[in-house]
Amino acid sequence: MNPQQLFVTKVPQKTWNFDIILCSFFLFTIPYNFTDVLIRTFLGNNLFQFDWIIIVVACLRLGNILLTKKSIENRFLRYALITFVPLFIVIVYTFAVTTFQTEFLQENGLYYSSISDGFIFRRGVKYLAYTALALYFASVVNTWQKFYTVLLALLASLCIVEILGLVQAIVFLGTGIDIFPITRTRETGLFYQSATVDFAGINFLRIKSLAHEPKGLAGMMYVLFIFKFYSPSLLLRAKQYVKIPRFFATYLQITWPLTILVLLLTFSGSGLLSFGFIFTVIFLTSLGPLIVSGRISPNLIFVLLFILGASLVMIQAPEKVNSFFDVSIMRRASGFFEERTIESLYSGSTDPEDTAAIINVIKFPIVVLTGVGFGGYSNLALPIVVSMYGSGIPIETASAFSRNILIELLFSSGLVGIAGCLFFASRLLRNLRFYPDVIMPLTLVIVSSFLIRSNEVLFFVFIGIVCAVNCILKDETKQGWPSVKTLCRV
Repeated sequence: MNPQQLFVTKVPQKTWNFDIILCSFFLFTIPYNFTDVLIRTFLGNNLFQFDWIIIVVACLRLGNILLTKKSIENRFLRYALITFVPLFIVIVYTFAVTTFQTEFLQENGLYYSSISDGFIFRRGVKYLAYTALALYFASVVNTWQKFYTVLLALLASLCIVEILGLVQAIVFLGTGIDIFPITRTRETGLFYQSATVDFAGINFLRIKSLAHEPKGLAGMMYVLFIFKFYSPSLLLRAKQYVKIPRFFATYLQITWPLTILVLLLTFSGSGLLSFGFIFTVIFLTSLGPLIVSGRISPNLIFVLLFILGASLVMIQAPEKVNSFFDVSIMRRASGFFEERTIESLYSGSTDPEDTAAIINVIKFPIVVLTGVGFGGYSNLALPIVVSMYGSGIPIETASAFSRNILIELLFSSGLVGIAGCLFFASRLLRNLRFYPDVIMPLTLVIVSSFLIRSNEVLFFVFIGIVCAVNCILKDETKQGWPSVKTLCRV
């Protein structure tokens, strides 16, 4: 008997409420940067972020849940608070080391008064709010119906973005018109920028669909690819709890090549790196043998097609490969070991965020061990980023941040914080190892988002969702359903 078959039926009467509508709407709008652009243009405020409105509402609702006794949301919140104890310890530790950050910056000539204090305050508030958002999801996504409802809202949104990205590429090839130009906002105002790549003699657009830039779309596409790959087992279980339109289920199961194509058309190095990591993990854990009983397995065909596609990219776009070795972190690391100078790390580099991380790790190795508190990366990287972007950006209006959660955590909490987060992750995932249809896609999304450039909000949301699944299993055990240990023996 399949252990997962024990968890069917038990259908609550009500799925949709304010919390699930808010969560579903939030996940549905995550890939859409155009909402921020429209509202910023209307308000004349370049700092507006739509997702923060929902985060504030979620935090207020979390406070209400905390005060509402004898509700299922309150019970799940208490479960989640116990699970989050290691993360709370990391947060308290980070607050403690933050108190010494100003002195550390002054000693090294890196303190810029209100600018440095602003980084400390904003980063601290941001990660506290993200943690509260994760707790909110963990407390309100308290049934399997709600879990699959919010997950399908995200997948529907990602599929729309995927289709629009393909439309963007086709329209540009046919007319030369970019229907979704790259939009960026700075204190100087709103401006547009389109990027193209010459590939095999054809001028391709680096598509972005409704995301903020190509690498943002690439980050969404590797998340979509993960869920598409596991969609057969995922949908089989989901159909026991929610109604899924047949065309949507079919689309998720057969269009994973389209997702890869859209990701490739972003021409994003970080997106390709993420996909390579995900593909490797999937290959090692799920694809199975390449040759079965002396016959070629379909998995071998899949692998050969992937290698052929990657080879064609390198053959047809040598300038992209050369650019990678000329300005990438590999070239800079090689230059450092040859020249033994800090300047060799960022000479000719076009990636100031990663360069700033390398330079500061070498200059301040203590950071790797203890961290310097909230905003640590931003304060240490600011002068480097400004110098690399050029003198056109005054330091008063410049901003430095890493899109890599691992780097942010390393500079904030050091190895102490990373150890605490790994222990927290083990608590999150240990009970889900018996549910591969749930654990594999969620774990891949969280791990890839942690190690590679990612959407921070989505990362914390998935932490909350994984915690919610743990809470659902714990609650079912308390209500008389079999425990996870019992499932091991079935």
